[in-house]
Amino acid sequence: MWPLYVGALVGIAFWFRVRRHPGASSPGNLTVNFVHPDLGIGGAERLVLDAALALVRAGHTVRIYTAHYSQQHCFEDSKQLEVHVYGDWLPRSLLGRGVAVWAYIRMVYAAIAMCLFGPASHVVFCDQISVCIPLLRVTRASILFYCHFPDKLLSKRSSLVKKLYRWPIDKLEEYTTGMAHQILVNSQFTQDTVCTTFPSIRRDSLRVLYPAIDIQGFQNHKPDPATSEQLTALGPGKLILSVNRFERKKNIGLVLRAFSCLKTKMGQDRFGALRLVLAGGYDPVNPENRAVFDELVDLAEQAGFSWCAVLAPDSQIPRQGVLASAKPTGDPSATVWFMPSFTNGQKEALLKRCVCVVYSPTGEHFGIVPIEAMACSRPVVACDSGGPRESVLDGQTGYLCPPDENEFADALFKLVSSNSTEQTKMRNAALEHVTAKFGFEQFGQQLNQIVLSMACADQERDKSE
Repeated sequence: MWPLYVGALVGIAFWFRVRRHPGASSPGNLTVNFVHPDLGIGGAERLVLDAALALVRAGHTVRIYTAHYSQQHCFEDSKQLEVHVYGDWLPRSLLGRGVAVWAYIRMVYAAIAMCLFGPASHVVFCDQISVCIPLLRVTRASILFYCHFPDKLLSKRSSLVKKLYRWPIDKLEEYTTGMAHQILVNSQFTQDTVCTTFPSIRRDSLRVLYPAIDIQGFQNHKPDPATSEQLTALGPGKLILSVNRFERKKNIGLVLRAFSCLKTKMGQDRFGALRLVLAGGYDPVNPENRAVFDELVDLAEQAGFSWCAVLAPDSQIPRQGVLASAKPTGDPSATVWFMPSFTNGQKEALLKRCVCVVYSPTGEHFGIVPIEAMACSRPVVACDSGGPRESVLDGQTGYLCPPDENEFADALFKLVSSNSTEQTKMRNAALEHVTAKFGFEQFGQQLNQIVLSMACADQERDKSE
């Protein structure tokens, strides 16, 4: 019987540990813990960091718990925060299978570690994977879940086995998402999608909180000398920029095909001064990132474009395969530049140098890149679907197009051929629009009010117990 006694003692100890009370707090000093599956480089990670930084600015104590974090593959401002890693030793898949299950396991492991080893919190902010919410509900914290998009819709079900595999996962996602005290979504498009996908979740339980950026930071940023030197080889010609993780769902091939169509429309003489930069998150341990990068290089070669890859001297990305020839400064003669896992400084410098930004995903949940571009007074060409419909004003701050290379090429032709007066008008409109709707201050104030109201509700629940 002793194993049962030991198990009971461990269970009791666990219960009392996770049920710790965070203690009294003033309205401007709450403890907020974040649980995130993989703190790398992407739109979801940018949102999490912005939320954490906004709450720090509001005077709260913030800690992030994650299953993976590398200072060689992260947003620079993540280094300002207290980040704890638990579960990186767990596999991401088993022989390439069971990615969703292992992602759930890694997230739950990080959540358990937070409950056991982290301080008690007033609010827990989690996102992407909701399966940890039942565990978090055991604590005294209020649970805020930020739904970027239902995971149910991000997985293909190409076989009966895959359908059977996904059925319990999908049901678990719906049930656990509904257990959060507050559910936030990143756009009205996502709100509609969640209500359709998860019928048990009421529309009035969802609240839209648009991602935001530090507009003044983008406007005031000045490239450091090293970054300027790295980009000098791009030359004085017009630059078209694409910023996306190297994933298939981002449809970056559309940008290359549109660029090829643009060459036909403009003719070689006028087209020769253009450069296309494909930049974004690239994780060398992610098979999809490597495969998509290789496919894009092949597509560029098939289109007849010369290309180069740019990697900083201290980059941890292995220089092998198509990246064997990567250089710190690129090739002045290359028409297409690949910049995997570029720095914030490089991104901001490119945004200020480009004529426009091309955003290629279809049905994107929100898309942070278009508002970053507009914060730098740059128009955006994006697919006429999903989040960009709420962020880009067609014909005023850019163009919304069907996901067709000819349509994208027509929009690019308008932008690169427009005169300085037309360019200035659209650039000013882009900055005015993003400042009014997606400013970091507005985002921070809304999030702070949500967190404070959740903490007050938590105190009321404690009084009723």
